[in-house]
Amino acid sequence: MNFAKIENGVVVNIFRAEQAEVDKGTFGDPSTIKQYKRDGSIRGNAACIGSIYDADKDKFYFTQPFPSWTLNSDDRWVPPLTKPKGHYYWDEAVYQADNTKGWVEDKLE
Repeated sequence: MNFAKIENGVVVNIFRAEQAEVDKGTFGDPSTIKQYKRDGSIRGNAACIGSIYDADKDKFYFTQPFPSWTLNSDDRWVPPLTKPKGHYYWDEAVYQADNTKGWVEDKLE
């Protein structure tokens, strides 16, 4: 089984173990350890070091990719502007300078 050790809402370690070992405190206080599945079928997403654990929703979230991105109703990070079709990347500095822009065309050679 896969587990995540959580401190102050942040995943600080991930490991494989049996539930009995977790329950007896082998890896620290069992209340700070949560099971997850890599496919996200338990607690929304796989845990990774640095990811966020929301105790109210009992879910893991990936870290916020950019300050302007927000969680949508599916608990996924989304940009404030829809990505255009084609090869674009998000540039937070461009968005902060003009919040009508943010996607920058990736000019592939």
